[in-house]
Amino acid sequence: MIVLTWIARDMMSDLPIATDHLGLGYIAAVLQSDGFEVTVLPAQLPAFPAETIYRPKVPLEERETLRDIARNIMQCNPTLVGLLISFQEDAPAAFALASSIKDLSTDVQIVAGGHFVSFNSDKVLRDNPCVDGVVIGEGEYTMLELCKHCSATNMLGAMAGLQLRNRPFVPRALVENLDTLPYPSRQTLSGLLKSGFTVSDAYISGSRGCMGRCTYCSVHSFYGLSPGHMWRGRSPESIIGRLNLLKKVMVFTFSASRMTNS
Repeated sequence: MIVLTWIARDMMSDLPIATDHLGLGYIAAVLQSDGFEVTVLPAQLPAFPAETIYRPKVPLEERETLRDIARNIMQCNPTLVGLLISFQEDAPAAFALASSIKDLSTDVQIVAGGHFVSFNSDKVLRDNPCVDGVVIGEGEYTMLELCKHCSATNMLGAMAGLQLRNRPFVPRALVENLDTLPYPSRQTLSGLLKSGFTVSDAYISGSRGCMGRCTYCSVHSFYGLSPGHMWRGRSPESIIGRLNLLKKVMVFTFSASRMTNS
């Protein structure tokens, strides 16, 4: 079993998380298409207080919640946990979650991915012994190769796209044709719809990367970590196919723009 998780801070703390994480959905779909059993499980925490932007230490009450989440993850009997850490403000909680998982079982391999850890992989591995490796850049095929290796050896191995301690890093090329990726797994969204929750919006990926080179933006820097074309778009047919799978959703979000489902 592979568990994919991320720190999900619900801005409406009395409601469940109402959207999937699209990046983890694509990784899950690639793994499932190769026969792996995958669970996508958000680590749901309350929103930051209004006056707080970044907290380097995790409050005690959040640590207790993260320990509960770790126990829920371990009930899935995972051999590997993929932990997405895109933003610096979520890093302390994410590492606390990883530590809680390791407290329950040192046999579980934990790999982190996302923008924040991709830019800080050496420091992440140096300061957080609970993290066994860092996936740098796009994660679908690095995770697939990693899971195949783990299923055969029960340990991580050197491969393109994966940073390990005291090993040279080799980048993995960006996915050239996005239409070759399977439709993303939407476990959280599907579970909410089946439970009777009204879900009004969902995210759709029409492209990856950016043709701009803005120095203040992480997008160009993130995709620049890997060889390949910086911007890649999906075909209209691929996008429409994804929309047709979400007929109960009223609003689709493409980055900063919105499209209403008719």
